[in-house]
Amino acid sequence: MKEKTIIIHSQVSYGYVGSNTTSFILKAAGYDAITIPTVLYSNHLGHRTVGGQPISDNLLKNILEGILKLNILHEVSTIITGFMGSVKQTEITANFIKTAQQKNPNIKHLCDPVMGDTDKGLYVHQSIPEAITKNLVPLASLLTPNKFELDLILKQNLTNIQENRPLLNSTFNLSEQKIVVTGCMFASTATDEIDNYILENNHCTSISGKKIALHPAGTGDLFTAHLQLSILKGLNLPQAVSNASKALTASLKNMALQKRTEFDLQDLLFSLQVIKNC
Repeated sequence: MKEKTIIIHSQVSYGYVGSNTTSFILKAAGYDAITIPTVLYSNHLGHRTVGGQPISDNLLKNILEGILKLNILHEVSTIITGFMGSVKQTEITANFIKTAQQKNPNIKHLCDPVMGDTDKGLYVHQSIPEAITKNLVPLASLLTPNKFELDLILKQNLTNIQENRPLLNSTFNLSEQKIVVTGCMFASTATDEIDNYILENNHCTSISGKKIALHPAGTGDLFTAHLQLSILKGLNLPQAVSNASKALTASLKNMALQKRTEFDLQDLLFSLQVIKNC
């Protein structure tokens, strides 16, 4: 029996961001996903208009309590957390993770601390980054912040990963937590490349990929989805990061050639084909 992944993330009616992307990638590859929405929106927040709202704190709590009562946690390997709609949601989600891990200590928490990015700034309420940092980051087995989000967690603008190891060590438990920092462009980064840094077992490595002049909403979601998929397939973290980077880069390159700026179903399918051919 294949392991299941619980995804606590945003859900939109139109488009491919949040759990729409993560759950699709996993399911299309044959891995079951249990999806719990934190917000219900008509579309992602980058559009001029958006309908919907965060689900109520009580509804989120009731859904998560219902999951706990299903007696399925022995089938779950990972809980992915992403976009949070309120400070209280981070607390409710943290309590759920703790309870789930008490029932199954083998469950890992993959925290994608969705806060914003360098190009667009914050796309959550200004109270959310601190709440994620306080309530969810300490519970994570694996974190996947982009450079903008890492700076928010650290409350400092990093210009180099290696030279800031003392700060990273004081913020994270790097003997147990693993971190993949995406979208890094430092002075040492080649102008046509982008770096992803892997912090694992107190070691730091980097994997470079081609920089594509296109940044649609949901790039982090597609990366994290392929990262989790590769981990489920048994790949180690550097291999998983390499696969996720290849899938995302190839998809963005294909979109740019077709002069499209929004992820579509064809892009998710294309990304799966890229990994299949690796």
